[in-house]
Amino acid sequence: MPDLSAPTSAVEPGLRELGRNFANKARFWKELVGYVRGDRKLSLTLDRPRRDLSDSARLAYLQQQLPHVLGFGNAALIRDQIERVPRTYRAVLVLSILEFELLNGGLGQFFSNSSGALAEYAARALRDLGQDASAGALEQAIALFGSPYPVATEDRRRVYLAHEEVLDQRLAALEKRVDIKIIPAILIEAARRERILPD
Repeated sequence: MPDLSAPTSAVEPGLRELGRNFANKARFWKELVGYVRGDRKLSLTLDRPRRDLSDSARLAYLQQQLPHVLGFGNAALIRDQIERVPRTYRAVLVLSILEFELLNGGLGQFFSNSSGALAEYAARALRDLGQDASAGALEQAIALFGSPYPVATEDRRRVYLAHEEVLDQRLAALEKRVDIKIIPAILIEAARRERILPD
């Protein structure tokens, strides 16, 4: 932990000044990519390692570029955010989030976090990508929250907290039927088919 009571070093004002040139992460990456592309030697040096990237690394890069969808606010606002993501990218977005939550804390965590706002889209994406068994299990989990499904995180959490013990048991049973190991492979295949896997 830095000692904030100590006087600043001569380097810190210079770093702060440099930081103003990169106000946010997106701008920083844009500037960095522009710099590399503008330097022929550096660009050629990085060309081969880029060609040799695995499909998993390419998918990870694609996932990092996707917009962040917030599951807070009213259902219409949340759906509008999701619908703004082009269909070809939406499956990657929602299934990446589903996979992360399942690996991190299971279906209980997925539905209790804001990511649960994406549940209907994740089930549809699984079905569209031929994962009917996983889609069916997720659809059954969605049905546990009633109809209409509470897209807004605050509404879903109220349902969850009112029936936490029963929901935890049922979600744990359904979680076993969602094949999370296949998600990266189907996302790579779909991204390649849709020509959105970075080259």
